[in-house]
Amino acid sequence: MSQKAPRKRKPKTPEQRQRDTATQRARRVAERELRAQEPRFRTLRQEKFIEAYLLYGALAPAAREAGYGAHAPGNGQLRRLLRRPDVAALIEARQAEMRALSSVTMQRVIGELAKIAFADPRDLFTADGRPKPLHELDEAGTASIAATEVVARKTRGAATGAEAGDGDTDGGDGAGAVLQLHKIRCWDKVKALELLGRYLGLFKDRLDLQLTTDLVATIHAARLRAQAVAGQGVISPIPAASSQNPSRACGRAG
Repeated sequence: MSQKAPRKRKPKTPEQRQRDTATQRARRVAERELRAQEPRFRTLRQEKFIEAYLLYGALAPAAREAGYGAHAPGNGQLRRLLRRPDVAALIEARQAEMRALSSVTMQRVIGELAKIAFADPRDLFTADGRPKPLHELDEAGTASIAATEVVARKTRGAATGAEAGDGDTDGGDGAGAVLQLHKIRCWDKVKALELLGRYLGLFKDRLDLQLTTDLVATIHAARLRAQAVAGQGVISPIPAASSQNPSRACGRAG
């Protein structure tokens, strides 16, 4: 009994292949969206990594804290974990909660920078030139101070210590010490002004390029050579080169 020859399939037209490709692509996108909406399981190490990432705000230290290998931040595994919808939503919610608890807002950051940038050193001293005690400074004055140095000076009695002022005495037996504010170091005003200026858009890093006729002609000639190799269109003439540097003039491509 003779067997029937297998039936040959009619080759698909380009339109049919394109339609099938679009259908498969849409099916893959729909499946990916369904998987993203499903709850995903997270291991204990992944949970520890997420907590460390919220603490450090960087990938490498968070990976070390969670116990991943030295090459983990570079292989894309942890980056894909951070892009997962459930993990991204968790991190965003925790960061919003942390900002609410710490009252860290853009207005507060700009306000603190403004206190440093526009601080007046005269507000830190008394009329006779002595540093004011910290409890006598206003909010703007204390915000501008980066560090202070307090020294203890011995006195013979409580009366002498009271006259010295600017501190507490540990007297009682007639021989005590007075704590005096000796040095004040303020934050960098120029740096604070620079940050405020960048926030306001006053300072921009710009790259000014001055295109000469020679450079334009060189670029145009390179494009024409590329078109000639690819067989595209008709070669148009090259713009005239600058007369100031005739040695760099480019000839017709071909």
